[in-house]
Amino acid sequence: MKIMMSAGEASGDLHGARLAREMLEMEPEVKLFGFGGAKMAEAGVRLVRDCRDYSLMGVWEVVPASAVSCSSKRRSSKRCARKSPTSS
Repeated sequence: MKIMMSAGEASGDLHGARLAREMLEMEPEVKLFGFGGAKMAEAGVRLVRDCRDYSLMGVWEVVPASAVSCSSKRRSSKRCARKSPTSS
């Protein structure tokens, strides 16, 4: 089974890591991938992108980064489609 996880900041990374550890304990064969930080990576999630690369605050940081964010969303959608259970 493949599961995509996504966290965009430190608390999400922490909770995602806890969830990942529990899922892997219950089902060691599960494949976890997605967006997160160091804690999720340490817990066994194969990071597509580190959340520290896209954590932004404030208008002046967000506006220039919006094109990168949209591009990342498109790539994520394509990656999920390729990794869907029906595309094993």
